[in-house]
Amino acid sequence: MDAVKKKIEDEYELFCLDMMRTSRMNIFTKSREIEMKKRIAFSLKKNLKSVQDKEKREKILIQENLIDSVFRKACEYEALNEMNAEKFVQSWINANL
Repeated sequence: MDAVKKKIEDEYELFCLDMMRTSRMNIFTKSREIEMKKRIAFSLKKNLKSVQDKEKREKILIQENLIDSVFRKACEYEALNEMNAEKFVQSWINANL
């Protein structure tokens, strides 16, 4: 699972670097997205530790961007307003893997 953890950390790092190169106003306007993605990244790392199935790990690793996938789904349903990130991430994992 180290590869999955590294993938999530790298995705989050790229997101943070992308935010750092934008204006302060843009960072302010995206503060909700930043906070949501931070919670999603933490929850993904925590919840994906338990995935032992080789096929599921491969599905995780071939996805272009896990954090964005979960974030888009959460925004679609406004789920992170209704439930905490960890519960949403767990339901996303169960539905997609």
